[in-house]
Amino acid sequence: MRGSDRTAPMQPPRAVAAVVLLAVVAAYGASLGGGWVWDDLEWALGPVDWHLLLVGERALIFRPLAGAAIGVVQALSAEAWVQRSVGLLLHLGAVALVAGIARGLGARASVAWFGAACFGLHPAMVEVVAWASCRSESVPSLLTLGAWLALVRGRPILAGGLLAAAPFAKEAWLVGPACVALWTIGTRRPAWTTVAIATLGSLAYLGVRHAVGFPFPMAPGRVNLPEAVGAFAARGAEVLLFPASADVFAPYVPHGALGIVVIGVGALAVVASRGRPALAAALFATPILTADALASATIGVVADRYFYLGVAGLAVALALAVEAVADRRGRVLPLAWALPALLSWPTHLRALEFTDDVRLFGASHALDPDNARAGFAHANALQRAGRCPEADPIYREVLDREPEARAAWMACLGKEGRFDEALALGAGSERPDVRWARANVLVDLERFDEAEASLRADAARYPPSAHRHVLLARLAGRRHAWEASEADFRTALRIDTENADAAEGLRVVEARH
Repeated sequence: MRGSDRTAPMQPPRAVAAVVLLAVVAAYGASLGGGWVWDDLEWALGPVDWHLLLVGERALIFRPLAGAAIGVVQALSAEAWVQRSVGLLLHLGAVALVAGIARGLGARASVAWFGAACFGLHPAMVEVVAWASCRSESVPSLLTLGAWLALVRGRPILAGGLLAAAPFAKEAWLVGPACVALWTIGTRRPAWTTVAIATLGSLAYLGVRHAVGFPFPMAPGRVNLPEAVGAFAARGAEVLLFPASADVFAPYVPHGALGIVVIGVGALAVVASRGRPALAAALFATPILTADALASATIGVVADRYFYLGVAGLAVALALAVEAVADRRGRVLPLAWALPALLSWPTHLRALEFTDDVRLFGASHALDPDNARAGFAHANALQRAGRCPEADPIYREVLDREPEARAAWMACLGKEGRFDEALALGAGSERPDVRWARANVLVDLERFDEAEASLRADAARYPPSAHRHVLLARLAGRRHAWEASEADFRTALRIDTENADAAEGLRVVEARH
């Protein structure tokens, strides 16, 4: 390489950066016109539910920073394309940071942006970009990449501050200080100030979490570490090397032997990384990936979103490796640019899949017809779209393997007017969701007394439900039992103070007497 290349400005040529960033925008452009997908519906419809976004409904989830990133945008605009555009902007920022890190570590501009293009256009990144709920991945990853760049540029305090904030976006980032420790070992660049500040951030997160009454996060129970690491590594290799159609419910398949090999190779790699920035970059996200592997074992799914920061690290490593073999004229071999170009097409197709639930879950189901969770999600999406006849055979296929399918299929049969089949399907079940579906079928059949008796029995047996008491109040109102109706509406409001149906029903009942 010519000496002038080594002393080139840190700012990459605008033309190279513009081409890469525009290519990323073009690949994801199709997703911007889609509607809400997956569980975005929990917060996308109606006023912003700040409690849901900042605290969540389950005790394992406390991600206020990620929730705020969703809520602020949602408060400004309720349009799906706005959230999707913000997701794409965050991804473009991550792409630029990957290029900046590689550039700061000695890669020339064209090589740095080649690595960034491979990251930005890899199909495995689509889930994080196109699914708004993945702010819990994009926000902490962006903070971590910013911290990494700050480290490379000799700003350890800024790096520590950015990493200290990351756990407030997702619990896995509690191990963020370990990422910096690995980087310090590999590059022989002491960064203990950054580690100390990041550690204080993790402790602060735990303190705040305890103060709001949440237990210790990410409690996976009895998880076999080698099995979890093996399952995660196998899925990661598949996602990285064989990008295919979206598989949002890729099942967790334990691989103990593979896990032992991966852990052993990883330990050797850490030792071998001393003085080798490319290898250290590839290992940078390992602690967070390990935390996500344990989470995967707990939920039974190895999701693409878990690999976002890991692929960014590999992209930096790739850029440094290519830099080591680049031709003497200071250019990346033209053939190398074929890689991100080829990746852009499946990324475009996956972005299209994220435009609606039927297409998204249908793609997952088609990719793995034996995956009961994907089949159930596909059938449920068809049901919500008013296509129950298409959902029926899928529900039948997954009924014995997916517990939630029974109640959902009963609701679908009710919409088709097949009430006797729906009641037969729910006969004898003690699941609360099935009994709720049965009560709704009885209401549709105008068997109000049976429905009310069933709901009253369930109210005494199962956890409180605002929806159940709203329906009970309406049934009591049908027989002009206004006091009972008022009592149930008030109970519903005690359970859910913002239940609009309960508030309106109570207003109507109070006006009657």
